[in-house]
Amino acid sequence: MLGKSYKARIKTKNNRGAILVTSENKKLLLPASELGNDDIIDTELNVFVYNFDRGEYIATKKTPLIELGQLKVLEVKEISKIGIFLDWGLEKDLFLPFQEVTFKPHKGMHYLFGLYVDKSNRLCATMRIKESLVPNDCYKENDWITGTVYGVNRDYGAFVAVDNKYDGLVHNKDLLGVVTEGESLRARVISITDDGKLNLSLRDRAHMVIDDDADKIYSKLVKNDGFLRFNDKSSPNEIRKTFGISKSSFKKAIGKLYKNKKIEFFNDGIKLKR
Repeated sequence: MLGKSYKARIKTKNNRGAILVTSENKKLLLPASELGNDDIIDTELNVFVYNFDRGEYIATKKTPLIELGQLKVLEVKEISKIGIFLDWGLEKDLFLPFQEVTFKPHKGMHYLFGLYVDKSNRLCATMRIKESLVPNDCYKENDWITGTVYGVNRDYGAFVAVDNKYDGLVHNKDLLGVVTEGESLRARVISITDDGKLNLSLRDRAHMVIDDDADKIYSKLVKNDGFLRFNDKSSPNEIRKTFGISKSSFKKAIGKLYKNKKIEFFNDGIKLKR
């Protein structure tokens, strides 16, 4: 029962708090400190089971930031000699044992964690989340995704938990700049492996960008009676002011239009080919 939320009714009260009973007839203790004036016998409550003490499951009306079976981004509150403590929305911080650490975390930073019950029947956090990620069942090639980096390997790239659910990898050649654990990324699906893992890229499809830029230039030509006094020697500022793109992008786009026989170069400009 630990680590899950339940609906339970107040059966009895004593000096320690209220005894709750779930629909499966499981008993929970809600401490007296959490009882309000409206919490009377037979009241139904939504509670989270977070502890097991003296043979009793302990519940709280507070909502945690993570439950068993979930992966969530949590803040590192304290790093001590015995382990690491995380803010999970409850009064007592969540414990992360050193053996469940996969990279060096920093106080005040946010990372992706899972939740498990240890051998002592305690709820603990883990950074070992790869086995909790499931095969992709909704994304297709060239879809854009958001995810959280849960590992960085200099030989491979950045491992990303897409929607904190699916396993993804941004290979080194498809990374842009420095990427760190805990970072949120927006990436494009470039392929999907047979076992449902997502290969990702931080780069847009170059030909799509060129096509979009070429369409802008072509539309301007049509509106300007088929001629524009622009070429590969034009000022970068004038190009950006007129088309909203860089000079490099402009040159690639007109190159594509010329190759596709849509334009020709004429009198220090470009002209629609009739």
